[in-house]
Amino acid sequence: MSFRPSALFFALLLANPALAQAPPAPWSANTNARGWAFADVDGSFLFLESRRQEFMHWDPQSGLRGTRPAPLLEERSEDGDAPQAAEDPHLAAVKMLYGEGRPSPKRNASVRKRLPERWILDPKDNTWAVAGSTLSECDPQGRVLSRHSLPAPVADMVRVQDGFFLSYRTVQPFVQKFDWRGKAVWTHQKARPATPAAVPLHRIVISSESGVLLAEMGALSFTNLGPGASGEVYFTERGATAGPLRLGRGGRGPMSYCPSRNAVLAVFSEADAASALPQGKGLALACFRLDKGTLTWRSTGLEEGCQLVGINAAGAVFTSPEGGLVVVPVPD
Repeated sequence: MSFRPSALFFALLLANPALAQAPPAPWSANTNARGWAFADVDGSFLFLESRRQEFMHWDPQSGLRGTRPAPLLEERSEDGDAPQAAEDPHLAAVKMLYGEGRPSPKRNASVRKRLPERWILDPKDNTWAVAGSTLSECDPQGRVLSRHSLPAPVADMVRVQDGFFLSYRTVQPFVQKFDWRGKAVWTHQKARPATPAAVPLHRIVISSESGVLLAEMGALSFTNLGPGASGEVYFTERGATAGPLRLGRGGRGPMSYCPSRNAVLAVFSEADAASALPQGKGLALACFRLDKGTLTWRSTGLEEGCQLVGINAAGAVFTSPEGGLVVVPVPD
């Protein structure tokens, strides 16, 4: 049976133009992406669209590949805890040197549901995601397959061939490697017990198929981590060894590896990097050349709140708080 629009139908469209509007444009990271994303080895990204409670699998060349439900995960916290203000990283440094003081008494644990903070895909196309101090394995339909308690909130989550690394948001560096069963198989920890920090003070980035590089506080050097890895990596800036920076209350920014230059790109506040970039506003991008041992800087022109999510052929890829992608050329 065929449908033929009547004169009344067209009259309704003229009276209410909203009925005749075209359907909304399909989701695109170029205009909609916000916050953190998992950057896969094939150049695609897995973004979280919180309003739709979905993961968006997006490719810069072909666009949206598909979606999957984003699960609501358990976040465990202590009853009565008020939100903490960002801790001064230099107070954290004092704690690193002289100890943490007397620990606070334990409180009763409570559980609430929230969307993931970090996530990766495994070889079975399952999602491993963290919320608070809980790690969950989920299938492509968003069903939770397993749940694991973590010693602290997570700052970074990076995937390698045989598992993934977590760097915790703690006062002193604390990094663990997990296998695809969710079991911790290797640990690097400078102090016990782990003391959570309000902001990320230490960051990690992939350096090989089995190891990572650790950046501590404002240091402009790295420590090789991972089973069988060790040693320090130093860099020169204008002919001299690059010394540490004084970080602001936002802590240490994220890092990403650039294969085409064998370099690590790291985000700093320009106010923190004032010695290299005297403007003192917005975000700065540091390029650590692993092959040459040199450090160079670029002012991104981006405001605080933009998030580094990966690297493509055009440069460093950031998301904007208003939605969309911004690409910044890699420093020379």
